Amino acid sequence: MLISHSVDGVTKFWDLNSGKEVFEHIHFGEKEWMVKNPSGFFNGTEEAHKYIHFVNGIKTYSVDQFFDEFYRPE
Repeated sequence: MLISHSVDGVTKFWDLNSGKEVFEHIHFGEKEWMVKNPSGFFNGTEEAHKYIHFVNGIKTYSVDQFFDEFYRPE
């Protein structure tokens, strides 16, 4: 496992054997966070959902649009 961190607050966890991302952790302020895997499944604090958006090309989507399908608290 390799862990990388960037100045935008995203920490990514990588599988060294495959070179693929396992998941990313996004931290906001002192208490807010969100975790997302490459398949789009996510978990996080309710407040963090306000700050996360998914982008596909020029379209932007809020986390709430995918909540029922991709939210995985486990």
